[in-house]
Amino acid sequence: MIEVTFFRKKKRFSGFEIKGHSHFYDKWVNKMIRAMGIRQKDYICSAVSAVAYMAVIGLKKVGKKKVKYKTGHSGFMLCCLDQDPDSKTDLLFETLRMSLVEIDKEYPGNIRIHY
Repeated sequence: MIEVTFFRKKKRFSGFEIKGHSHFYDKWVNKMIRAMGIRQKDYICSAVSAVAYMAVIGLKKVGKKKVKYKTGHSGFMLCCLDQDPDSKTDLLFETLRMSLVEIDKEYPGNIRIHY
């Protein structure tokens, strides 16, 4: 299970933490992947990582916000604003939240979101 926790400051999103894995493997897809000599991929985790990195890049590069983030083993990512949140940061965090909800609709029971 992928656990996502959103943090708030002054009623606005101020960061998030992601940890865990979905351990979702499509047998047919992974059979094809293994036949090509490539390691199994958990593509729900890959999708979650992609939208999380999109949020961090959006905050830092597009929104020009000060962000602290770190990644680690087992799907861990922590991202926190190093300044007060505003409407731009809310837009990016809400986009991340909605993206995660949509991934979970497609593959139910793999993502748990906490606020």
